[in-house]
Amino acid sequence: MKPSIRLIVALGAAALALTPSACGSGSDAEATADASSLEPITIRYADFADDKNNTAEGMRRYSEAVSKASGGKITFEYFYSGSLLGANDMAEGVGNNIADMGIVNSTYSPQLLPIGNWASALGSLPSKSFPVGTLQGSAATADFTLNNADLAEEAASKNLFMLGPLYAIQQFDLLCTKPVTTLQEAEGIRVRTGGQTWSKEAEAVGMTPVPLTGAELFEGFQRGIVDCAMVHPPAYIGFNLWEIGDYYTPTRFSGWNAFNLAMNKEFWDGLPLAARQILWDATPQFLAGFHAKNFEFYKRFGDEAASKGIKFQQVNQGLSDAIAAYQKTQIESMAGNAPAGVTDPARFVQDYTDAIERWREPVVAKGYPERGDSPSDWQQAFQTDYDLQPWIDMIKTEIYDKRRPS
Repeated sequence: MKPSIRLIVALGAAALALTPSACGSGSDAEATADASSLEPITIRYADFADDKNNTAEGMRRYSEAVSKASGGKITFEYFYSGSLLGANDMAEGVGNNIADMGIVNSTYSPQLLPIGNWASALGSLPSKSFPVGTLQGSAATADFTLNNADLAEEAASKNLFMLGPLYAIQQFDLLCTKPVTTLQEAEGIRVRTGGQTWSKEAEAVGMTPVPLTGAELFEGFQRGIVDCAMVHPPAYIGFNLWEIGDYYTPTRFSGWNAFNLAMNKEFWDGLPLAARQILWDATPQFLAGFHAKNFEFYKRFGDEAASKGIKFQQVNQGLSDAIAAYQKTQIESMAGNAPAGVTDPARFVQDYTDAIERWREPVVAKGYPERGDSPSDWQQAFQTDYDLQPWIDMIKTEIYDKRRPS
């Protein structure tokens, strides 16, 4: 019996008190793997977010699918809110088997995962229409990451296996205490940014980036330390920033493509084939659950922003063009600053760009509309209910089924 698998009695029903998937039973992992010979397996899952967040909804759906396909033999022990591993030590902790599975973000571990961090500069490529850009980016990122040898080798060298790559945020935008829609209005504005990529983009259009942690953000915004928060609508709700900001502007700062549902590679490799197949088949449920919860927050923002006194603003073409021009120069320079381990930087960038382009049309064809850029277009996009089942079926068939462990 392989020592990397801890075989224990299955957890009680409380650990599997899972929310039923809104997408219906057809999206569960198909019970095609032979689970009859499996002994009980418990997987320790770590998350820096709480148990009401997007990743938690993804894990609820994922765990439900895994439990059904395994006949209850594969169960999970959950460690939320950084109780086992925080955001900055997640990659190292999962690699060192402190947890078997966790949410690994390459931009939080740039020295440990330099290729994944470098690839985050490609976060501006998807469609800027919501939710097409989100679903396009997430499909393309999964497709590309699961097929890229450089990223696989980097992960393996840190004893990680990237099971569920995720384009977590389509784009970062602005919630401000004053209108910021033009280059002139952006000049000198103090803006909270969440990392180097977004700080540089803010500087490129004349803003002054201010690094505030999530814990500092509400007070900093309330006290006027920053004029704007550069995050996205779910965070404006989560951090209660919509009680302060009056102007929402869907600026097109880069999105976040560095999220991964990752496993300890030694643990993954030591699992029986049937267990790996079950976990693999269920992964689209994690991705769909994450986005479904995210979309709930967007809908709430669209429905309730007006009652908070928030006005939807239209980005001036000059500001939009300046952001896009800077992003283009960053992507064009990537091949010249690639970290060690990227075998062909130009090909890496081109392959990811091609994947993004390749996945736009299939997403739109599944009925997710691309809209215009007026304030009413954005509000309508957020207020619309989206059925994720066509997207789940598509990525399962076109991405995960084609790479199923065998």
